[in-house]
Amino acid sequence: MKSAALTDRGLVREENEDAFVITETLAAVADGMGGHQAGEVASRTALAELAGALGGSLRRPTTALLKAFSRANTAVLRQARQADKAGMGSTLTAVVLRDRRAWIGHIGDSRAYLLREGRLTQLTRDHSLVADLVRNGSLSPEEARIHPRRHVITKAIGSDPVIKPDVFSLNLLAGDRLILCTDGLTNHIESDRIAELARGGSLQAACRDLVEAAKTGGGSDNITVAVVEIGDDAPAVLKKSNRLKLISGAVILLTLAIAAASVSTWLHGHFYLVSSNRRVAVGRGLPTGFAGYRLGRLERTTSIRVDRLPAYYRRRLSKGLVVGDAKRLNKLLLDLKQLSEKSR
Repeated sequence: MKSAALTDRGLVREENEDAFVITETLAAVADGMGGHQAGEVASRTALAELAGALGGSLRRPTTALLKAFSRANTAVLRQARQADKAGMGSTLTAVVLRDRRAWIGHIGDSRAYLLREGRLTQLTRDHSLVADLVRNGSLSPEEARIHPRRHVITKAIGSDPVIKPDVFSLNLLAGDRLILCTDGLTNHIESDRIAELARGGSLQAACRDLVEAAKTGGGSDNITVAVVEIGDDAPAVLKKSNRLKLISGAVILLTLAIAAASVSTWLHGHFYLVSSNRRVAVGRGLPTGFAGYRLGRLERTTSIRVDRLPAYYRRRLSKGLVVGDAKRLNKLLLDLKQLSEKSR
């Protein structure tokens, strides 16, 4: 899959309580709630737990998503025990991709859309007071957009000890685009306009144009959007056939060499974080091994003290936290530094 994402503070809010995460098989957005930066903590905590739970090979994506949402909920509730973070929570909308099938998990009023051949379809349903009123006929969609309690959501990460997110799956076609966004986008742009801005050009341009349109429309809230595009390449299928016996050893060796080179290139461009001598250390590759070979190596140790970080980060660092490319690494290091300084 190809993907891009963008988050913006908007024109009114002083802080950005939205967040997103994108990996090779996962895209998710979260909209945090709570004062004194608690919303920011809630959204990032939820996404960190989600990405950690869905980082490996998933045999049962539906079950994995349910468990990941539960882990995120538990982590946010644990953080909310602190007096300055009481009552915090977050929406969470995520998509897991395997070949040309998507599994979607959702709670709150952020949204997932499918853009297919220019037509936009809302995949998720809002867990909000006004959405419930529209569904039972008490409000029209037009009345819901200006209702004074339109921001009241009925389900969220951190709202209850046990949550029931919506989880479902759908088949995808080459060229499909999935759009995940927070309500800072949908409160200011109609569906037709979202489809128009998201259908053409690069994914990065689509994200930028959508965010700018929401700001032009008012920008009263934080705005986050992620766009995922399904490629033309069909999933590889291995078939047993007698013809495999005709493949020469030279072709097999060449294939293995190309695969090894591809893996090496991928590892070189990806980073992970671990705890080393009570500090956060940066490694390149993966914090694991295979067949006796190490797949990563430590490159440097930062000044960030592990004992000043929240418990969920300490646990992740003890096992090795896979980050991604250099851009994501720098952003996470900045977040961890800010978190460690707040705990002084």
